[in-house]
Amino acid sequence: MYNLKKKTKLINKFNQILKKILIIQKKMIKYNLIKQLGYNIFPEIIYYENNKGFLNDHVHLLHPQRYGYVLGLTDEEDKESGHYQKNLKVPINCGDLLIFKISNHHSVKKNITKRKQNVDYDFRGRLVLVTPILNINS
Repeated sequence: MYNLKKKTKLINKFNQILKKILIIQKKMIKYNLIKQLGYNIFPEIIYYENNKGFLNDHVHLLHPQRYGYVLGLTDEEDKESGHYQKNLKVPINCGDLLIFKISNHHSVKKNITKRKQNVDYDFRGRLVLVTPILNINS
């Protein structure tokens, strides 16, 4: 059974962290300008399902975002899976924030865990928070 008080405390802490990430992101880009052009920041949580979730090597246009932000919400469990920058593994565990230039090649390799479910969250796989900038008019 989940402790509601503990869960609420966790959600409040998560919101504080998200606000700080958004402050950093807005300072690193010309936020007012991109907002006038119809863009906005859309935080999302990505679930990489065990033995299925991955992204092939790719890049993004440099503008308007310029930088990618990935916050680990769970720990990595195997040495091969996870986030890669130009074929170099970048470990991202729970609480780690990766900031990288999105025009650089990056990928996410499959998360392969041998245990049946995440001890803390009743699922198998990996969670990360990202904050992409998207055009709200398209």
